[in-house]
Amino acid sequence: MLSYTFSTREKVLIAVLVIGLVVVAWYQLVFLNVQNQMASIDTQITQTQKKLSEYQKQTADQKKMRDAIDAYESQGLEPVMLPEYDNTQNLMAYLHGVLALTKNYEMSFKNPTLSEEDNTVHRTGTVKYECDTYEQARKVAESVAHGPYTCQVDAMSIEAKKSRKSGDVTVKYVTTLQVTFFENKPSDKSDKELDAEEDTAKGQDLSALTQMNKK
Repeated sequence: MLSYTFSTREKVLIAVLVIGLVVVAWYQLVFLNVQNQMASIDTQITQTQKKLSEYQKQTADQKKMRDAIDAYESQGLEPVMLPEYDNTQNLMAYLHGVLALTKNYEMSFKNPTLSEEDNTVHRTGTVKYECDTYEQARKVAESVAHGPYTCQVDAMSIEAKKSRKSGDVTVKYVTTLQVTFFENKPSDKSDKELDAEEDTAKGQDLSALTQMNKK
């Protein structure tokens, strides 16, 4: 039987080859597996931290809301809840009901916008109407301002206008309100999407609603 004796050079090459195979096997089976596991753990940690941050923010917001409610209640006031988006039809029905008490009226509203300051939807419009007395004009304005839907009166004017007919002088009181109504931000709408609605409210043209004016 023939026998072969490896030379020193061959033994070195075989040893290097074996070591190389061990290193490659370790890299493929151990190192990459550990790296993948570490990457997965890092992802889980990032997601957990994000959820924790969102929870902390939500908790802080809830505390602020609770403190605001407590402050209102301590003053004997009841906090007003904002209606959900889109509240246009309910709002128009209420305004038309209030303004039906006037001699005539007209309304116009701009496109809804999303405020970055309070993160709510703003519906800004102009309400103009005529009454026979100043007291009636004030009462209608108060009904608009203190109605069931949260709003802010940005400007208000009541102008007495005299007219002469058949020798008699009559006075009518013309009121103009610049008012902004507020709604909760829709979760699936961006500011651009709100602007793109072009005065629409749940498929119905808002201009058609506001043009139902009493003449």
